[in-house]
Amino acid sequence: MVGWLAWQAVVPSTPVFGPALDVSNAADAVPKIVVLPFENLGAAVDEYFAGGMTDEIRSRLTALQDLRVISRTSSMQYKDVQPSTRLFGEELGVQYVLDGTVQWQWSASGTSEVRVTLELIQVADDTQVWTQSYTEELADIFEVQSQIATEVIARLGIALGEPARAALAARPTENIDAYDLYLKGNDYLHRAREVTSPRDFRIAIDFFADAVSLDPAFAEAHAQLSVAHHWLWEIYADHTDDRLAMARKAADDAMILDAELPAAHYARGLIYLAEGRRDLAAIEYRRLLESQPNNAEVHEALSKVQLELGDYEASYISMNPGGRAESAPRVGSSVGRVDGWPCCACLIQRSRTICVQSS
Repeated sequence: MVGWLAWQAVVPSTPVFGPALDVSNAADAVPKIVVLPFENLGAAVDEYFAGGMTDEIRSRLTALQDLRVISRTSSMQYKDVQPSTRLFGEELGVQYVLDGTVQWQWSASGTSEVRVTLELIQVADDTQVWTQSYTEELADIFEVQSQIATEVIARLGIALGEPARAALAARPTENIDAYDLYLKGNDYLHRAREVTSPRDFRIAIDFFADAVSLDPAFAEAHAQLSVAHHWLWEIYADHTDDRLAMARKAADDAMILDAELPAAHYARGLIYLAEGRRDLAAIEYRRLLESQPNNAEVHEALSKVQLELGDYEASYISMNPGGRAESAPRVGSSVGRVDGWPCCACLIQRSRTICVQSS
């Protein structure tokens, strides 16, 4: 799940009153895990592949209802950093950490192989719950991703129904070259979002366009192509009707190919926001959460839309479902004009008021 909402919160200068918020921690019984950025042990040019493997494993785990997965935004702050395991529990509220290494190499027979080594750690006592290495041909990468996610889930004691098993075993494309282009596109899309780079957005667009050219049925590539077009429009690098039309067409293509695809609903939500139809954007994000109820990034996206619509209490609940620890700092930044998040949270809980102050 990739891309972020660009928004400007419109907040009145008077308090907003409403019914008491449900800020209980009933969801604390659901295990929480952070998937750390996998280390690339191969050539520097393969960094995108290690990042892509991390994102794909995280995405498969995020689809499970009985597991909370820390968002990419929160987990990326630990890239190239080695804090103590205890710190993850304190800062992110997780019980488990999944870490790993990835190496893309050529075998003696000349085939492309991927070696992935994973380690699952329990935060409470810093013990290794599971470790495993996989060495497979690149063509079998989807099976490796499925095996890893399934093994992690089994170690956490989560039972899988048939729909969940099918989701974990999904193959987004049968064209491995198209998939490689898709991963490269995602890498440039992430870079572009981090530094607001029109050049990197355009490179991402080219990779996604090449991916769908190789496999026109690759729905996720269409969805990401839409997101990249949208952001190029959003940052005013190409704020034209033609650019938005390209984003809309790519989102529509993704929806036609797979109407249940979470990435397609996310892309369509961005289009609705660009068109000023926030209520329809909120509908898309709610539909996405039906299949990925614990997707932290989508909860944040929905929260920002609800804030723009003036539904402050729903915005708070969306940002902080079940007392999500990682969301707490960003609630303050989302409201933006609140003077001090802890004070604001206190007011919400004690007097059912969101105190908004002009900056």
